[in-house]
Amino acid sequence: PGTSVSRLQIAESVARRMGAESGGVINGVTRVSLPPGLVKSPADITMDSAKLTRLTGIPMKGLEEAVEMVTF
Repeated sequence: PGTSVSRLQIAESVARRMGAESGGVINGVTRVSLPPGLVKSPADITMDSAKLTRLTGIPMKGLEEAVEMVTF
């Protein structure tokens, strides 16, 4: 609850789950280091899942557990 993760953290978690060695597989960069207009997605894609949890009664999983559930 109240925990957020970055796209970089998600990518690193998926890489670990797929068996990649830690370090060197994914290199994060800051948006400001890129040419203007290069990144088409919004800077902030956070969402509040509290209402979903409240309505369904299903608590959110942690990042590692969620990635494990959706990768094969």
